[in-house]
Amino acid sequence: MRTRALVVCAAAPWAVLWTVIAAAMAGAPVSMELVDAGPVVRWGLPIVDAIGDVVGAVTIACLVLALVVLPRRVEPSAPEADQGHAGVSRFHPAYERALDIGMGLGMVWSTLLVLRLVLGYALAAGQAPFSPRFGSDLLMAHKRRDL
Repeated sequence: MRTRALVVCAAAPWAVLWTVIAAAMAGAPVSMELVDAGPVVRWGLPIVDAIGDVVGAVTIACLVLALVVLPRRVEPSAPEADQGHAGVSRFHPAYERALDIGMGLGMVWSTLLVLRLVLGYALAAGQAPFSPRFGSDLLMAHKRRDL
């Protein structure tokens, strides 16, 4: 089990490393000619995309594993059955662990999606996320979309 966890944990740094290499080869360090949102957006958006894709895939895999493959309940043992606990069944530890990991990664994934939204808007608007007008412009873009 530890080997599998190590393989999964090693996927995100490798994805980031290859994303940085690909971004450098594609010219991310060089500013764009038309509008430039800055190096935070040029480097951050591909990294957030790569990490978000890995975390999303592992989240879905954990939840599908828990809901489709793993047993949900543990049958009571013989001593528990003799004591009158035959009708009580607990969740299987592997099922609970997969759901806990899936829920935790789901929160990380949703945070990364919000960060991807902010960086994507910064790239499209040509504004750095830390500029003074960025928050008000993002709010106005959201209000115009609702009309």
